Amino acid sequence: MALIKAGNGSSLSGLVGGVVIVQTKKGSYMRSAPQYSNSSWTPNQKLHRQRFKTVSQFCNQFKDTVISQIWNGADGSMTGRALFLKANMAAFSPEGELTDPAMVKLSTGSLNIPGGLNLDNVEGDGRAVKVSWLKDGSGGMRMRDELMVVSSGEGVYSEILNTGLLRGHLGGNFELPVIPASVTHVYLFFASRDRRSYSGSECFALD
Repeated sequence: MALIKAGNGSSLSGLVGGVVIVQTKKGSYMRSAPQYSNSSWTPNQKLHRQRFKTVSQFCNQFKDTVISQIWNGADGSMTGRALFLKANMAAFSPEGELTDPAMVKLSTGSLNIPGGLNLDNVEGDGRAVKVSWLKDGSGGMRMRDELMVVSSGEGVYSEILNTGLLRGHLGGNFELPVIPASVTHVYLFFASRDRRSYSGSECFALD
């Protein structure tokens, strides 16, 4: 296996002839491509390949938003995309179907999610919701952490929106991001004001 150092932030990956180039945090590694035929795979291996392909396609839609903003700096030993894919594999069935949106992890990091985080629709307004959470032991700059939101429905996910609410507010109202589908799930997480630190995300199903 050989290590290829690419400059100016460039990266190499994929199959070139009989060689596979794999991207890691340290650079691009080159190794011989394994030789397989369709008959080489067991039924379970074929299912795993299909599941991996589907989850990989799912991850692709977040490469310029969630992954680049949050996951790329979350682990020094893995790329953000690899870490995001690994964290979200459990949300998919062995056949590759997204079976549990509540298990989708859109954010990760060292910040804590306060206890008692709750979300409800505001009666009479389809886009407005209200949130609340309990005061915890956070103080100082942590009280200025900002609540972020992503809307989802029918496999569509919105961009990350700043709700305008701070950790120190202990709640408030905001409007959900618009997507070209009915919103069925909402993901909430906190971000530091400098966007260097994040919390894990918590999913809420709308009634």
